[in-house]
Amino acid sequence: TWHVDTGFIVFNDRTYPNLVKLFAALGEEAVEAVIAAVATANLPALESLLLSSGDAPMPLTALAKVLSRPWTVSTLAITRTANTDLVVSHVLRSALLPTLARLDLSGGMLSDAGARLLLAAAGKLEHLVHLDLRGNTLSPTMTKQLERLCAEVCVDQQRAITTVPISDS
Repeated sequence: TWHVDTGFIVFNDRTYPNLVKLFAALGEEAVEAVIAAVATANLPALESLLLSSGDAPMPLTALAKVLSRPWTVSTLAITRTANTDLVVSHVLRSALLPTLARLDLSGGMLSDAGARLLLAAAGKLEHLVHLDLRGNTLSPTMTKQLERLCAEVCVDQQRAITTVPISDS
């Protein structure tokens, strides 16, 4: 008998650069297919779920299916997403949220608008031991407000969004 741990799949450019290149070549549909496959997997002992879309938008339909599973996940990481504000709204409605101890939304494009969703749902997040919001696009004012959401909130290394005005002339 062979026991295989299928509850931990690392999908990032550091560990699987060729796989990441393949999915990039195949397009968003490939990433969505992988996440949809996770949603249908039988993983009753799953403790940690780590998802990244590699700076692309996270496929929200597939993500909603993953987040609706009755797993007792203690760590959820959805990182490097171009649509982090939309991901936040899905996480806040998730069946997984009450079981989480750690939530990682780092390295994405979380803006003050998405952060306001977190603040509005503070009662749903106060049980978290750790909330990682590093490397997003939050303002200094917002990072101060978020620091009191749960026991430990990481909000350092925020990235500035650069805008270039386009003139009509």
